[in-house]
Amino acid sequence: MEYSSILMDGFKVLNKGQKVEFELDKDDRGSIAKKVMAIKRHL
Repeated sequence: MEYSSILMDGFKVLNKGQKVEFELDKDDRGSIAKKVMAIKRHL
């Protein structure tokens, strides 16, 4: 996944094991994730 694919304000950080939503696309190297967004937990 490319850093530019992460959709969030400010500093872009995804933690190991964090749940995300994304769109799957293909390029010349194979499958890639696009429009990656962290899933916010509701308490």
